[in-house]
Amino acid sequence: MWGVPLTAEEAPVVTADSVVWRSVSAVRARILAFSLGALKGQGLSQAEVFAMADALSVWDALTVAETDFILDPEPSAPELVHAAWRFEAVNVLLWAMGSVRHLAFPDGVVDTGKLTAVVLALGPSDSLELRAEQELLDAADVAARLHLLSRAVSPPPAGLLAGVVHERAAAFAWLLGRDG
Repeated sequence: MWGVPLTAEEAPVVTADSVVWRSVSAVRARILAFSLGALKGQGLSQAEVFAMADALSVWDALTVAETDFILDPEPSAPELVHAAWRFEAVNVLLWAMGSVRHLAFPDGVVDTGKLTAVVLALGPSDSLELRAEQELLDAADVAARLHLLSRAVSPPPAGLLAGVVHERAAAFAWLLGRDG
């Protein structure tokens, strides 16, 4: 890939028997949790974040670290930037649910306004479903290989944005239960 040799150990192919599929309700909950944090990272006020968390019933979906971030009235600049990048993970999970039509090459950041509109229009879990397993596995494989590539070559080749690549790989790792 782009002249960077990868061994089978470095880049194993993601197969159905090596994953633990997340439920639709778990994916929906992560979309909402990531979105809430990302919106705070982009400057949503504390009152707006709390109102959104209440309106979308997101509180129970947040991890301890996410809750701490949401409750922090003055997070650090690096924490805000880190949280804002979560929109890239939101994009992957919305794509996995079929709510985003296409997962573009990771050479640019997502349109956060459009993604927010899609998130706010999400229906209940029982009205949603994941894409076909093979489609998810293929996209996860591409994301994992691009992540390896972006870490192997500095700066990343072909216009890859390392932050986008990293968030996508992390989102797919979570989606496929390979994050721990």
